[in-house]
Amino acid sequence: MMVAKGFSKKLKLNIKSIKIDVSGEMDKNKSKGFSLIKTTYYIDTDDSEKQINKFINLIEKYCPVKLTITDSPEFETEIKII
Repeated sequence: MMVAKGFSKKLKLNIKSIKIDVSGEMDKNKSKGFSLIKTTYYIDTDDSEKQINKFINLIEKYCPVKLTITDSPEFETEIKII
C-alpha cells in the first residue's frame, strides 16, 4: 500500500480511496505453492483510465512483495536457543 500512496502523490492523482485484494490458487500438482496469484484494485477516483493504468503499471513494477515473489531471495535460517 505504501508503494501505491507514493505513486499516487508523484503522479498527482485524485484517489479518494483504494483497496487492493490479493488472492491465490493453490497448485494442485505440487504439495506447496500457488499456481496463480491475482491482484484486484478497487479505486475511487476522478482520474482517467489512462492515468490509472500508468499508476497500476508503476505499482506492479516496483511492488516489493511482487519483486520478492518473481525474483526469489536466498533464505537464511538462524536458531538461537537462550
